[in-house]
Amino acid sequence: MGTITDSQPPLIDTEQARVVVASGGISAATLSNKSGKWILQLQTGKGGFLTLGKAKGNQVRTWSDLARAAAYVRQELGIGSAQLEMADWSPKQWAG
Repeated sequence: MGTITDSQPPLIDTEQARVVVASGGISAATLSNKSGKWILQLQTGKGGFLTLGKAKGNQVRTWSDLARAAAYVRQELGIGSAQLEMADWSPKQWAG
């Protein structure tokens, strides 16, 4: 999966993402740090990108802690592998 740009792909909520993952429609997942928050972007088998959003509203789902983001990806979405995009992250941002 390539570098994530500032233009935001369409949002997908957790329930929708579960359906797409279960159907085999996701080819890659990337946790990317933007402004100190981690976001999840999913690449579809057709080459498109989706960003995980909140169930209500038109907002991107974010995490301040990478471990929590990774746990969410694994436990809630059933995705076993994700890449990290850390170009905009600094260890000083660690919330631990």
